[in-house]
Amino acid sequence: MNIVLTCLLILFSADITEAALLYKVPADFSVKDEVIKWPQGVQGSGSSEFKEALGSYKKGDYNLALSQFRLLAEKFPGSDAAATANMYAGSIYYKMAAIEGKKDSKLLMNALQSFQKAVRYYSGEKYAPAILLEIGKIYLDLNFMAEASGSFKRVIKEYSATEYAAEGRYLLALSYMGEGSYNEALFEYKILAIRYPGKLEKERVFGTGEVFLSLHEFGEAKKFYDEGLRRWPAYIKVNPKVLFNYSECRFQNGEFTEARDGFLTFYNIYPKSKEAGAALNRVGYTYMLERKFGIAEKIYAYVLELFPKSRDAFVGMLALGDVKLSSNSGDISYQDALKYYKDVEDLSGDEGLILKARYSMGRVFETEGKYRKALNVYTELLGITEESV
Repeated sequence: MNIVLTCLLILFSADITEAALLYKVPADFSVKDEVIKWPQGVQGSGSSEFKEALGSYKKGDYNLALSQFRLLAEKFPGSDAAATANMYAGSIYYKMAAIEGKKDSKLLMNALQSFQKAVRYYSGEKYAPAILLEIGKIYLDLNFMAEASGSFKRVIKEYSATEYAAEGRYLLALSYMGEGSYNEALFEYKILAIRYPGKLEKERVFGTGEVFLSLHEFGEAKKFYDEGLRRWPAYIKVNPKVLFNYSECRFQNGEFTEARDGFLTFYNIYPKSKEAGAALNRVGYTYMLERKFGIAEKIYAYVLELFPKSRDAFVGMLALGDVKLSSNSGDISYQDALKYYKDVEDLSGDEGLILKARYSMGRVFETEGKYRKALNVYTELLGITEESV
């Protein structure tokens, strides 16, 4: 599908005119120059080798720079140059681990080891807190939430007077989010606002919105997203999940038309995002609510085509079954519905979706007047759910 960034238009077919929308924030995805946080000069042994490696780094030749920094660290162990080289090596590994939005565990571990070597050398306030924050971020990416929290708490406790303490608070809130400790995350965001007013304000506002969204307090979540988008409307250009989450808030609050526009905008700008399929499924559901079954069916079919064998595709299959059942057009539609539900049961491998599919089969049998069959399905489901409690 084509993407026109200044005026996004999505047409699933000639008759889906409701799907046209205007994206009001100019989508200028400019690349910012990197701010190098590590020393750009060293004294003593290895200083000339360090200068050469730094030159490769600044040119963006990361593979060459990495080999130069590693060789330097091995050749001059215990030196200022070696410690600084490990800081750069950690950053390079971290960059390489995040290529195409993926997180390579082996590269993340290499980055972690490099930073751990560096922090043993730099124990003062100048670089140690920055290194500890990088270590914590890597733990976050590795899903080691307790270790991440430990790094951030150390920065907050030992370097409370530095500029890094505020970021430590923010990242600690993220680690609490990662482990599902939402109240603790909210507390950290409140402390961030009180102790460091004006620092990481955007991140705090949108982060608080995400916490409330995770708690299913959609009204509260929407208040923070409304505030954030009013104050920093371009923030979604580098944080696509904000647009998805805001649209989800509006959906859950019953603002279906506005939510649909948001989900369509999200899909048009980020068609390869991991939430893209879910966004289209939400769009389909809004048309289902309006009983525009033909449009909903087309959208769900696109989900199956664009995201085959994904969980979103199986959610779309369930929805297609519901479309056939809701259209109430006789035996052919009922059989089509049963086929979709059966495919989900046989192919999805997702227990939650399988239970929904079986329940939906019972609804089909009940609609057809096959009450004994429906009762058997419901009785079986009651047995399954009781066993799982």
